[in-house]
Amino acid sequence: MRPFALKDVALGDGLFAGKRRLMLDYGRGYNVVFGGTSSGVANPVKPDGTTLLDEIWAAAPFATKAGLVRQVAATVDTWVTAGLLGRAEGQAVVRTAREASYTP
Repeated sequence: MRPFALKDVALGDGLFAGKRRLMLDYGRGYNVVFGGTSSGVANPVKPDGTTLLDEIWAAAPFATKAGLVRQVAATVDTWVTAGLLGRAEGQAVVRTAREASYTP
């Protein structure tokens, strides 16, 4: 199960209309986690609402842990190059994927 994307929540003009920005910022606070191990890095979000984990898991299923780690590294490299993720944060995400337990 994965959480719904806050970009998909319609708040309309009612009571919460002015709170959408706060909700989106809160949603960015979820850490990148693999196999129950947190990287300590907040899951970054592109302007279109796509997260780093969205892009990683779009390539699933992964037959092996090595396949998952390759996808994580490639996706992180793309995000770091685009300035969407810091280099040290990206290294932490890849390290966590390598060290986490994985069951295909």
